[in-house]
Amino acid sequence: MNDTKHQLIRYSLYDQPALEKHFEKMASKGWLIEKITNFTFQFRRIKPENLKFTVNFFPDASEFDPHPSIKQKMMEEFASKDGWKLLTRFGQLQVFCNE
Repeated sequence: MNDTKHQLIRYSLYDQPALEKHFEKMASKGWLIEKITNFTFQFRRIKPENLKFTVNFFPDASEFDPHPSIKQKMMEEFASKDGWKLLTRFGQLQVFCNE
């Protein structure tokens, strides 16, 4: 059985509510977002769960940055204190989930 799934992106990456809803739907089917590329979402198999997702944009970020900035790391720390876990980032887009 394959533990990864690739899906063509059929949403605007700026449509936060649609992305969040899609990631929640996929998690309820047993697929967790793992990576975002220019054209695809990559999911990994999990036990089906009802997870909440938030898609954030960090305007100072770029896909050409070799590492997250200090401000991005601070944002991740604040989010983790509230129970949000960073799953992936793609340029300015960051995806967090919470149980």
